[in-house]
Amino acid sequence: MKETLARSASAKYQPTHSQANLMEVAWPTQWQPGRASVCVVNELHIPATPSVIWRHLVAPLEWPTFYSNASDIRFERGPGPLLERDSIFRWKTFGVRIRSEICEFEPNRLLSWIGSGLGLRAMHRWVLVAEGSGTRVTTTEIQFGFVPKLAGRFLRPGMLRQHDNWLIGLAAKATSSN
Repeated sequence: MKETLARSASAKYQPTHSQANLMEVAWPTQWQPGRASVCVVNELHIPATPSVIWRHLVAPLEWPTFYSNASDIRFERGPGPLLERDSIFRWKTFGVRIRSEICEFEPNRLLSWIGSGLGLRAMHRWVLVAEGSGTRVTTTEIQFGFVPKLAGRFLRPGMLRQHDNWLIGLAAKATSSN
């Protein structure tokens, strides 16, 4: 069922990789995308309201049902199962165990976390903007550290592809739960 949903959704939704909306929300000084070793931006218009999309974004235990690159998710701080301001969670993505702390939390609009893992520090940001009959969802990840510095040009294509998959899965989930 999960694979069928993902296949039909990937044919229906086509994410873009434009950085046109990158500065739509101000970035903290130490996390400026232009200074990062790796910066990927993925965007998709999803025919669902920001609140429907938000409901799935703040439920990390649900992510593996629509994003195969997320697993082994556990809350370290915060009651769970939903993310909230100051939550800390651990998870595995791209084969790496990551500890992530929520740093921006504006319901139905902005969700960001700072993550650290072996040889990297990253900030992952989700911005939701109501547009027309749905929501423009932009996800951006920037990375610093020796791993992205050495392997950034190899990491970037895989990150773009996986984040496209995350957006497509999120779109399928959000539109099936509308």
